[in-house]
Amino acid sequence: MGTASFGLDVLEQDATQEDILCPILKDGKNRGELRFDVNFYPVISLSNTSEGAVQKLPETSTSLNMVLFGHHSPSPADVGIVRLVLHQAKDLDSTKSMSGDLNPLVKVYLGNNPAPTHTSKCLKHTNNPVWESATEFLCTDKKTSVITIKVIDDRDFLKDPVVGYMSVRLSDLLRAKGHAGKDWWPLSGCKSGRIRLSTEWKPLELSLHGVDQYVPPIGVVRLLLKKATDVK
Repeated sequence: MGTASFGLDVLEQDATQEDILCPILKDGKNRGELRFDVNFYPVISLSNTSEGAVQKLPETSTSLNMVLFGHHSPSPADVGIVRLVLHQAKDLDSTKSMSGDLNPLVKVYLGNNPAPTHTSKCLKHTNNPVWESATEFLCTDKKTSVITIKVIDDRDFLKDPVVGYMSVRLSDLLRAKGHAGKDWWPLSGCKSGRIRLSTEWKPLELSLHGVDQYVPPIGVVRLLLKKATDVK
């Protein structure tokens, strides 16, 4: 229908831009307006010390929320951007397919969120797909985050069955990085199948532009306004 453009350079001065209104243009004609918010989360660039060691991430002490409410408060080192790459799968269980061939795709879920945060492309008629599908997402607590990955057989208009799945803590995925053979993970709920993943952690620079004001929610407030009297 059209294109709305926004220059990201303004985020260097203010990392939070709210209520932005951009015209939607096509062939020089106005096709409407798009209203949105933008938040910028800079990542920490690690450097080597004079001794050659990699610079450590900043830590933080226990917060007041954690002491008073028993609420887990992540340190700055536990907040960042996760890059997840779904490379390939091998020996997928084809017993649920009438023809013996699968049309596999992958969906990635974060925590208990029922909606997938990423869906790969679908490959036709193969039990050994190579997706090389990458996604990035914001993680507010590296230590407690759980990622669920489901390999699904795409059947067009019919119900798509889950060929196999895996649930793993993000910390375990990151710990396996760089170890030979540790990027292959077995699938559950199936007779056979494994999937190859790789992850990269990009810690956020929380001290920049007031991004460190983020506080994890601990509850919900419901306010009922019943009536007003003597209003002028």
